Amino acid sequence: WLETWLYMIYGGVTFLIMLVTCVLTSVLLMLFARKAAKRQGRKLHWQGMLTISLTAVSFIVSYFPFFIMRLTSQMFAIKYSTPALRIAHFLPHINILANFFIYSVTVKSFREFLLARFRTIRLNLGLLKIPEQFHSTVIAQSTTLDRTKFVNDKLVFQTVL
Repeated sequence: WLETWLYMIYGGVTFLIMLVTCVLTSVLLMLFARKAAKRQGRKLHWQGMLTISLTAVSFIVSYFPFFIMRLTSQMFAIKYSTPALRIAHFLPHINILANFFIYSVTVKSFREFLLARFRTIRLNLGLLKIPEQFHSTVIAQSTTLDRTKFVNDKLVFQTVL
């Protein structure tokens, strides 16, 4: 009996600490961003607020069923079905995946980074061809490639002589 209550208190306290930390840090980040924007005379970027809000909500929604099932199964001896348990254990993994999509949608620099990496992979795998005119120019001038970038899906070389 005592072990069940200790388990419940431990699980409940753990979940409450995670929940309060998530909500509190999200709210503090938003307040800090608002204050900093006001101090600098700038507008608050809605993308940043949306990113913080969505990641916090995603976290809470994905972990809530797991903790509730753990607590109620110990406290009230409720037996959950295997599919329900699997879903509850799988949802935290969905949170990780959701963060990737949240950042992809709301953070422009993250999207640009991903696109650059995918293009680099395509280039390295030979799926993206470098036009011949760039090959001869680079070889003839004996230049060193400093950076490559993509502009409108076209590879642009920036060279150092």
